[in-house]
Amino acid sequence: MSLATPRTFTAKEYHIMVDHGMFTGERVELIEGHILALSPHNPTHSNAVTRSNGVLVRAFGEDYHIRVQLPLSLGEISEPEPDFTVVTEAMLHSNTRHPSMPILVMEVSNTSLAYDRIEKASLYARHGIPDYWVLNLSDRHLECCRKPVEAADAPYGFDYSDRKIYQPSESISPLKLPEVVIQIAGLF
Repeated sequence: MSLATPRTFTAKEYHIMVDHGMFTGERVELIEGHILALSPHNPTHSNAVTRSNGVLVRAFGEDYHIRVQLPLSLGEISEPEPDFTVVTEAMLHSNTRHPSMPILVMEVSNTSLAYDRIEKASLYARHGIPDYWVLNLSDRHLECCRKPVEAADAPYGFDYSDRKIYQPSESISPLKLPEVVIQIAGLF
C-alpha cells in the first residue's frame, strides 16, 4: 500500500489560482510548494505593523521602498508574504515577478513566533536573505538573524549562524545600510 503525498505547487501554478480568484478573501502564502493560510491579524500585531511601518519609512527614506505584507519571490516554489521587506527601486522593475533579494525581511510575531523563528528563518536563510528580523511581541524584543549557513537539522536545510536579541532601549542598523539607525522601542 502506498501513502498519499501532498501535492506541491509552483509559483506559476499558484499565480494562476490567484488570478482565477481561488483565494478571494483569504490570506495565504506559498511556502516550498505548499499553500498555507496566514493567521488573522489581532490588534497587538496590527498596531505593531502600523508603528513599525512608520519607523521603517522614516529610517530608510525615499531611496528605498517598504513593502508591507506583500509577496517575496523565493525560487520557483516559495512566495512568502513577510510583514516587511525593504527593497530598492531597481527591485520593482519586473512586472512578472515580485522582488527576490530584499535589503531586509522582518516579521512581526506573537501567535506565529515559533513558526517565524524556525520555519521562516530556515526558508529565508535557504534563499540567502542576509538580514532577517523577528519583532517578538510576546517578549518585547527584536531578534536579529544574520549569516545564512547550511544546517542539516533546520526545516529547509539552512539557518542563521548569528542570532542576537535587541531590547527596546537599543538600536539596530540593517546589515547592508549601517548608516540607517532604527530605535527598537519605536517598533512596538
